Amino acid sequence: MTAMPQERAPGSPFWVSLGVELRAARTGKGMKQATMARHLNVARPTIAQYEKAAQRIPIDRLIRWCLFVDIDPAEIRARQTERHPELKDRKARET
Repeated sequence: MTAMPQERAPGSPFWVSLGVELRAARTGKGMKQATMARHLNVARPTIAQYEKAAQRIPIDRLIRWCLFVDIDPAEIRARQTERHPELKDRKARET
């Protein structure tokens, strides 16, 4: 089994900044973690783990989160790529 690239590991700068952005989107709508948890069909501590980058959020839940708080998932991706250019560079190296 190969190791996960550092930039994709939970707790990496990418996941930390994504968690901060998700929390800001949720709290900006005046929403509690419990409300988001019910919407995503997960336990409330799971929401806290996503927001603190202790656990990676699956893409399907990320999209549902974004739609629930009226954010375009593509905008989050663009901001994360801007904040973490190493991800864009890595993608270019793989092609």
